Amino acid sequence: DSLYIISEVRKSLGLPCKLNQKVMHSRAWTHGLACAVMSNDTQIEGVKLLSPGKHIEISMKKKMFSSEYFLETKNIVKSTNLKELFAVDFDNYKQAIRDAATKMAQSTMSLLHLDDVMIKFGLSGGLDSRIILAAVLQKPELLKNIAITTNTHPSRKGDFEVVERLAKDFHFKFNDDEKIRMHRRKHSLKTVKIEDRFALWVLSSMGLFDMMYLHDSYWPKPHIIDMGGHGAETIKGTFAAKRFEDYSKPKKISNKTKVSRRFFSSYRESKSVNNTHFAIRNEISSSLETNGIVLDDFGSMQWHHLCYKSPIQNGRFLDRSTIAVRPFIQHSLYALAVSEINPFRNSNQRVWNMTQSGLMRPTLLHDMLIILNPKLATYQFENSKSNVSEEYVQIRLDELGGAIELEEREPYSIHGSISDIHNGPPGVFLDKVKHRFIDTDSDIESILSALEENWSEIADNGVKAAYKSAYDLAKERLSDRNFYPPSAGTPAAKIISHSMFDD
Repeated sequence: DSLYIISEVRKSLGLPCKLNQKVMHSRAWTHGLACAVMSNDTQIEGVKLLSPGKHIEISMKKKMFSSEYFLETKNIVKSTNLKELFAVDFDNYKQAIRDAATKMAQSTMSLLHLDDVMIKFGLSGGLDSRIILAAVLQKPELLKNIAITTNTHPSRKGDFEVVERLAKDFHFKFNDDEKIRMHRRKHSLKTVKIEDRFALWVLSSMGLFDMMYLHDSYWPKPHIIDMGGHGAETIKGTFAAKRFEDYSKPKKISNKTKVSRRFFSSYRESKSVNNTHFAIRNEISSSLETNGIVLDDFGSMQWHHLCYKSPIQNGRFLDRSTIAVRPFIQHSLYALAVSEINPFRNSNQRVWNMTQSGLMRPTLLHDMLIILNPKLATYQFENSKSNVSEEYVQIRLDELGGAIELEEREPYSIHGSISDIHNGPPGVFLDKVKHRFIDTDSDIESILSALEENWSEIADNGVKAAYKSAYDLAKERLSDRNFYPPSAGTPAAKIISHSMFDD
């Protein structure tokens, strides 16, 4: 899953690596949705992305008047109607949410019975990971196999403070380095160190996913496995009630401007904005149509997130680990989220008087948290808009049949052994990596250097104009030393990825 390696293969075969004009505007767009590829066309013309709901069929056919066979390679990509794929006939919401919460909770414990596995659980101050915490706290005896961690970067101070309070009141430890050290010592675990800290990002993310998470090591075997609340955005309907025009609006010229001296400058400005808007709109619309989704229909952006940003972003662990635990990425959970039976699906209205802060939009995930651990649901979140009052928790608890108590179940059967699984990229891939990041102790300086070098080599005025806002935003973020580093590098990554194109 490496666009970089594909570009190297194409070059070695004498095939071109040119900017795909169809996706130039979406790849240059700095909105959060656009930090991942937005359609089945990648930025390299001729290289396609196989998104969820698609597969390849290649058939062998016999040549006429001959005993030889040939591969039929036309129209090999087959698409599934996603609405049909996720159409589940639930009996009622009460039972469906209880079943969903139970299944999600049990999946968090799928590997905890393995003595040689430690689960590294990333807990924030948000709603998504707290639901996993609620599941874990149902079986406190399993906490010995879980290392709970939270981000210590100054930009995540609010998350840290929330986790600190939860740890005190619910009696669990977090950021316990000694726990992981003891696990490493017990099973003689050592990480594989990579001298080039940009290599894994170049291999796994460049041109596909713009956030710059830089890792310089990995576990050779998955004896330590990450678990987190990734993928919950699609379940709670973050994008369900949004239209594309809520993210990008065409620009109109007012009647007053039409008769003023500013008309020509306004016309040029609106033309540029509209060219970008409709180029991205057409790209997204075409990609969704192949899976039976109409962009102007309700929930289309939620489907788009499911097909593109969610799998790309939530699969970025693959450069370092073959396995990760993602409890929210389940067919049955998304099927319930998009079902008409979900009472929160069609609501984009904020409900008054339901929280300590006064306003919130309840979600399906709030219900899951409430029935897994009502007390945990009443604690404040890092974002106050997610807070719910004790009164609201009790109302939902009564309507949903009370709290869930997980039954004792047989653990998953594991065939094979963790020690037989290999993590990390092939050495031949690492050997192929070349980039323009300079060798310095400062990630920011390295990114800035690569940004400027790639920017100076963009000769096409149209391409430069398309990426100008990304360039300006990159310079702004990278000059702010308090900005969260992976996000600071995101707009820069859009321009740095041009290094894959032909010289």
